[in-house]
Order: sequence, then structure tokens, then C-alpha cells
Amino acid sequence: MGFYTLEVEHIIPATPERVFQVWLDGNDRRGPWVGTGDRTIEPQVGGKFEWYDQDFYDMGGGGGCWGHWGKFTKIDKSERPYVIEYTWMSPEWTDEQTTVVHVELDKSPYEENHTKVKLSQSNLPDNYHGWEHKNAWIRILGEMSARFLGNAGENDRTATGEKWWGNKK
Repeated sequence: MGFYTLEVEHIIPATPERVFQVWLDGNDRRGPWVGTGDRTIEPQVGGKFEWYDQDFYDMGGGGGCWGHWGKFTKIDKSERPYVIEYTWMSPEWTDEQTTVVHVELDKSPYEENHTKVKLSQSNLPDNYHGWEHKNAWIRILGEMSARFLGNAGENDRTATGEKWWGNKK
């Protein structure tokens, strides 16, 4: 089987600093960790993440709850573009392969106080499972943009102060 690398770009209506902060915060609903499933994010090099995208139904999997995990391999805010990189594994969707997500955050050339996100994911299986990751990232970045509109300040005004994700009892 061959391997596939996807690349997507998107503009988010918030500064690169804010997008960087939110990307590394599993509790901020404006981040990429969508759905209501449990998540653990340790935002440091070598830190782990586990994310279950429960209620993220239309990504080709027919619903359910899909687990993803990996480790942060690079977190660099010393100069632009800011870089966040992590390994990514999802048994059902990466066919047991470890992939690498590479994110670059820079000022948008089109809008002041907006961020140009360049994201790639490499070592994906060159099949339907791998290709669907591109659709998922396009949707995730679009949802991030929508959540930042009018809400790009320091605090996430969509949060209620309670854990908004996870198993509801």
C-alpha cells in the first residue's frame, strides 16, 4: 500500500497568537478537538493527546465515536509561522499507521488580525480512509473559523464554565 499526504489552507478570524493558544487547549470549543467525546491534551513536546470525536457524525464513518491519539513533536512560537506538530493515530482511519500532522500559523495576507493556517498530514494510507482526512480537516478548520467569529478574544464566550465535552450523565 502507498502513502498519501494531504495539504489544506484556511483563514481563521483571529490572530496567530490566539489560534496557537486555542489549538493547544483541549477545553476551548474554538479549537480543533471537535465533538463531545472525552479528550486529554498535554501541550508540550513529548506530551500526549487522546481525543474521541463523539458526535462528529458526517466524516464518512457513519457516526460513532472514533479514538485518535499521539504525541506532540514540535511546538514553536519563537517566530512566524508558528508551528505545532504531532503524531496522529486512529486505528480505524489511519489503518494502524502513525501519521504526522504539521500545522503552520501565520498572519493572513488578506485580513488584519486573521490567521492563515497551513496544515499537512503525512503517512496516511493511500485509500478512502486516508483521503477522508482531508475532508475532516476542511470541516474542522471551517468550524474553528465559525466559532472564532465575534469570539476571538481571550476567553471563549461559548463556554459555560462547566465541562462542555465528555459523557453527559
